[in-house]
Amino acid sequence: APHTTYRYGGEFPSRPDNKIFEDVDGVARIRDMKIMESRIHDAIDLGYIVDSNGKHINLCNSCGIDKIGNIMESSTYSPNEQYYGSLHNTAHVMLGRQADPHGKFDMPPGVMEHFETSTRDPSFFRLHKYMNNIFKKYKNTLSPYTVEDLAYPNVEITDIKVDGELVTFFEDFEFDLVNAIDDTETIADVPITTVVHRLNHKEFSYNIGVKANADETATVRMFMCPKYDSNHVEYTLDEARWGCIQVDKFWTELHAGDNTIVRKSSASSVTIPDRTPFATLIKEADEAVEFGSAMPKHNARACGLPQRLLLPKGTVEGLDFELFVSITSGD
Repeated sequence: APHTTYRYGGEFPSRPDNKIFEDVDGVARIRDMKIMESRIHDAIDLGYIVDSNGKHINLCNSCGIDKIGNIMESSTYSPNEQYYGSLHNTAHVMLGRQADPHGKFDMPPGVMEHFETSTRDPSFFRLHKYMNNIFKKYKNTLSPYTVEDLAYPNVEITDIKVDGELVTFFEDFEFDLVNAIDDTETIADVPITTVVHRLNHKEFSYNIGVKANADETATVRMFMCPKYDSNHVEYTLDEARWGCIQVDKFWTELHAGDNTIVRKSSASSVTIPDRTPFATLIKEADEAVEFGSAMPKHNARACGLPQRLLLPKGTVEGLDFELFVSITSGD
C-alpha cells in the first residue's frame, strides 16, 4: 500500500510483486491454511460440523449458513475452533505479513491486518470472492425454495416504477481533517481540509403499487441484478442471482385494497450517510450547552455501505440492471 503510513511507526509494508507465499512465523503455515479449508469443504459435503465433543451439528437447515460463518471466521460461536481454525481472519494476517513473514526486519502489520485499511490491498477483494465461493458451494447444497415457502397470498404487486434517473457521477468532496491532526491546547485550531474525488449518484425513489387483501405489516426487499455479462450475453436468473445487490429492506403498513409504497433511495436500510464533521459536532455541543437545549440527533447506525455507493458505477452508454421487489409477511 504505497503512500500509506502509520501515525507513529513508519509506512505500511508493501508485498513484493510476484510474491510466492510463505509460512508466517507465529501465525500459520500454508499447509495449515489448506487443511483448514479442506475441513470446511468436508463439512459442507457431509452436511454437518463436528463440535469439540465429537457431536454432529446439522447444516441442512435454515441455520446452516450461520454455522459455516462461525467456523470460517472463527467467532466465539465456533463449535470447534481448534479443528476448523479461523480461515478468513488468518488469511488476512497471512497476506499482510508476506513482506516480512519471518519477522527479520521487524516490520509493522500490513494493511490487510486492519479493518480500516484492508481495502487498500487489491488482494482483499480476491480473498473475499474466494470466501464467498465457499458460502456459494454451501448454498448450492440446499434444496430450492418451494412455492409454499415464498408465497404471500395477502399481497399482489401491481406496479413498480423508479422516479428519477439512475445516474452515477464523480464529485470532489471536501473532508475536514481538524480532528486527525495533533495539536495543543495553547494553539487554536485552524481549518484543515482535503479534497477527495469520489463516486456518488443522483437521488431517486421507488414507487411500488400493491394490492392487499387485509391490513398487515409487510417486509419489503429490493434487489438490483445485472442483466448482461461482459460479452453482453444475457444472464439466466440462476446466474444473475449471484451478482444481485440488495438495495433496501424495510417494514411497511399495508391496508386492505390498493396501496402505494414510496421509498427514497436515501432512506435505504443497507446504507449510512456521511459522518457528521467533527467541527459541526463541536459547534452543536457548544450551542446546546449555551442554550440548555438537546443536541441534534445524527445517524446512530455504524454499520452499512456509504449511501453514495448504493448504485454501482455506470457507463456512458448505460448499464442494464433488473429491479426485483419481494413482499412477505412482517411477522
